[in-house]
Amino acid sequence: MAIRIKFSDYALKIDETLTQRIQFVYSPLHELFRSLHVLLNPRHHGTNIDWVLSIEKGLTKKFYQDLHYFGLFYELGVAPLLLANFKYHSNNLDDELQQLKAYLATYPVDKLLANLKKVKQNRENSFIPNLAKGLEWQDYQPQSSEDLLEDLAQKPSLVYQRLYHFIDWYRQNIFDKTWEERKIGQKILGEIKKQSQYLRQTSIREMFNHLESDRIHWQGQDLLVTKPFEETLLLDDKAVIVLLPSYFIWPHLFVDSFEQGICLS
Repeated sequence: MAIRIKFSDYALKIDETLTQRIQFVYSPLHELFRSLHVLLNPRHHGTNIDWVLSIEKGLTKKFYQDLHYFGLFYELGVAPLLLANFKYHSNNLDDELQQLKAYLATYPVDKLLANLKKVKQNRENSFIPNLAKGLEWQDYQPQSSEDLLEDLAQKPSLVYQRLYHFIDWYRQNIFDKTWEERKIGQKILGEIKKQSQYLRQTSIREMFNHLESDRIHWQGQDLLVTKPFEETLLLDDKAVIVLLPSYFIWPHLFVDSFEQGICLS
């Protein structure tokens, strides 16, 4: 079972038109949410256990309550709307947060709820025991998400305020220090440079093979990402694939749709 990504006839004409579908994005805000994903499921991210152990004494009960409350935003992929659906470009976390606040202030709540309900459905489909194969998700249990969905339907502005307070506390007490000490920005940029060079020197097909994950591969003209459920995504002539390399998890191969295409992280 897999997510099947189908390209338009134009994109498949030659390597160049297919390569034009690819965009790399550097986003400190995405990395912040990726780190929350690790904290939500630390047992399944053993390569980051040293970081988890180094910061856990500074994490409060209130932090963990918020971590689980907002889990749908980052438990699987990071919802693209948390990155303002890539409508803006910034390499600065403060700017990204301001863009997010402005974006959510005008984004229809019903669309946000529909997005999160789809994430919830995919998550529940993904972790049915007889489908969740492999040690990565052994004994994993999805978190409850009803409180977040109910609150968004009734009082979205209060949910947003709680989200921003949660992020601010986490930045001040954990993330900003981690970002600097571990030189995360430089490492993400290094990965983007490496993969971009490989893409230019070879092809999009070779680049995905170069990610060294057997969960992504080509089947004829389609790109397949192995998942414990089936889904087909059709990319039109204007659609793009946004790649979001991460220090904490890459390539984890989460696939998320947004207005202009899909993102892989």
